Amino acid sequence: MAKQKHPKYYSRKFLNKSKGTALLEVRADITSYSIDGTICILDCYRKVELDMHIYDKKSLKEKSDKLDLLIKELNLFKDFINNNTAYYFELKEKNKDKSILSMLKEDEDD
Repeated sequence: MAKQKHPKYYSRKFLNKSKGTALLEVRADITSYSIDGTICILDCYRKVELDMHIYDKKSLKEKSDKLDLLIKELNLFKDFINNNTAYYFELKEKNKDKSILSMLKEDEDD
């Protein structure tokens, strides 16, 4: 009898368009006792691995909630960046002739 092939998922995407080693790697394998999943985010010399192993309905709910929260927070961060770029570039232009130390002191005073 032929061995059954279980579904697998693998994706590796580089996050920088030109250079650097930043990447996102996602893998999932189904076995007869679990779904073994890992999300790996690598940027420069830092690496984060999120285990997404599913063994039962409880762990499925936990991993689904974890993914929902990650996606929500990443979208909120993206919205924050997009909504505040004009402010940032105005602030940068206003402070272009100031030293870093004087700008840090101003931030402490706020």
